[in-house]
Amino acid sequence: MGNILWDGQTATWIDHERALGREGLPDVNKLAALVTMSGIDDRDIQRAAVGISLTLGEQAIREAEASCGDLNVSGFAQQVADRLGPLATRVLQRFPQPHDLFTEGDGTAGGLQ
Repeated sequence: MGNILWDGQTATWIDHERALGREGLPDVNKLAALVTMSGIDDRDIQRAAVGISLTLGEQAIREAEASCGDLNVSGFAQQVADRLGPLATRVLQRFPQPHDLFTEGDGTAGGLQ
């Protein structure tokens, strides 16, 4: 997690993970993890993120592809289209999830695969 500040000439990278002593965390949405660590109920944020991901579809891809004019972006458009199906699940997985009786350390139900 970081930010890039740019004044038009010089870019400066701000490394929030190192500043907060959180480097080396698993690949999760770091902002979502910070919200969870703060104790704020993040269910509304999760619902909003999943909701936005569900609004994306083939129409958005066609519009984006058309806006590129003469550039051939069909391969990239197809790659995006292929990833839209599981997008909502992937967004939800970026949020830290509580462990419950059905989840073992390997992330599978009951440890079974």
